[in-house]
Amino acid sequence: MRKPSEELLEEFLSVKRLEGRSEKMLLLYKFNISKILKKSDKNVCVMNTNDIRKYLSEYQLSGVSKATVDNVRCNLSSFFRWLEDESYIYKSPLRRIHKIKTTSVVIETYADEDLEKLRDDCREIRNPHRRLKAGGVDTTLHYAMVKQSNVKLAHKKYMG
Repeated sequence: MRKPSEELLEEFLSVKRLEGRSEKMLLLYKFNISKILKKSDKNVCVMNTNDIRKYLSEYQLSGVSKATVDNVRCNLSSFFRWLEDESYIYKSPLRRIHKIKTTSVVIETYADEDLEKLRDDCREIRNPHRRLKAGGVDTTLHYAMVKQSNVKLAHKKYMG
């Protein structure tokens, strides 16, 4: 007789807790895996690749990002890999579901000459907002200094 899916999930979470996963990660595992258990009337031991694909596809259509769907896929993959390792299933249905491609944002970089010109221009400017704007381009400017509006210290430390 098969164990209920919810019981297997609790065993999985116990193992992950023992391995040192954070409580936040354990909550994410539980949240993501519980959702598919509620959505499906099948026991996890008989779920197949198409069941998982259908679930992930419907989840993506709900309006979440591809990165979010991929994170859910990773959580499910970990769970099914554990089921396989513990001999509850013969083979994980997620083996054939690959990483979901996400778009990456390309951040424009500035040439050294442009940064030097911004620094030179800021030495003469009295307006702190213009200093912050130019200083923000420099990757060495500390966020805390900007947040605290400590313009003089930031300007002195990073712009000469």
